[in-house]
Amino acid sequence: MPNQLTFLGDESSQILALSDALLSGNGPAISKAFESVARTRGLAQIAKVACLPVQDLHGALAEPSAPNTLILEAVVRSLMRAQAADPQAREFDPK
Repeated sequence: MPNQLTFLGDESSQILALSDALLSGNGPAISKAFESVARTRGLAQIAKVACLPVQDLHGALAEPSAPNTLILEAVVRSLMRAQAADPQAREFDPK
């Protein structure tokens, strides 16, 4: 994974970046991937899709060197299910 993640405008790229980071097991890389996706989508929108209180998502990311991967893996699974439910989704639309 590159040091700087570029703008991740489509859902597939976002999910792939998050999944790759989680698979790496590298805490800082996981935190950076979620930070990059949150800049695009917004943390509140990610939490909404995952049916998770935003405070829980903040808590999972509170320690960048050791994020709560159990919660973050559940978030990625939720994002994948949401994308599968709407296969036409290409670009993130905050509406």
